[in-house]
Amino acid sequence: MKNRLLPLALLFFLYSCTTQDPIKTDKEGKPLPSFTYQVANDEYHNTSEINSEKKTVFVYFRTYCPYCQAETDDILDNIDKMDDYHFYFISADTLPLIQHFVAQHKLDRYPNVTVGRDTARFFTKYFNTIGAPYTAIYKKDKSLAALFMGKIGAREIRSY
Repeated sequence: MKNRLLPLALLFFLYSCTTQDPIKTDKEGKPLPSFTYQVANDEYHNTSEINSEKKTVFVYFRTYCPYCQAETDDILDNIDKMDDYHFYFISADTLPLIQHFVAQHKLDRYPNVTVGRDTARFFTKYFNTIGAPYTAIYKKDKSLAALFMGKIGAREIRSY
């Protein structure tokens, strides 16, 4: 009996270490805020332009962050299962660093991925982020479904 419980306990432990619960804030259910982000040298977009055909996922990242790299890799490894999501990778790093991150991960190959620079640091101020990655998942109606601080993966994203 003891030999049967050990593998089960180990599986439970490993599962609990690889899944993460969303953090609770006062922003759940609130609409997507309007803010502007830079996508190229002189090109800017606003979140008010986002359509409602897909769920929206904002991944706030830092280009040097290993957890951000890992979350990006996990999302891209599962991107073919997430056609109903549009990902916005947002960073406050410099545009050349962001462009290097895009090239490194080949993010420009994915039609449901947009990468931008938050020049006003709106995202960090609005969500009170203290680190990266920081992921905000919005429903199709553009209301906030969940916030995650730290690395998550496609499994957590697809549960919303």
